[in-house]
Amino acid sequence: AVRVIGPDPADIGGIAELKWVAEHACMHSILMAPHGTANGLLGLGALINVCATLPANYIAFEYPSASDPWWEDLVIGLPKQIVRDSML
Repeated sequence: AVRVIGPDPADIGGIAELKWVAEHACMHSILMAPHGTANGLLGLGALINVCATLPANYIAFEYPSASDPWWEDLVIGLPKQIVRDSML
């Protein structure tokens, strides 16, 4: 049995499919914490907007933050401090 799912829209076919997965998970009392996308700020903005429309089973938004000192050596293109006080 599954209690929480964390689909990534890039892996499941896009934000429309993410919404479909969320609605079906809600019908089965499965919680949802979508995984953030690495498609830049446009993908991030789209995902945040679709998360605002998800049903009551939405519990969190997973997104990598630059909390480790080596993060900026690996990832380029994100603005500094995109996550501040647990908020985007």
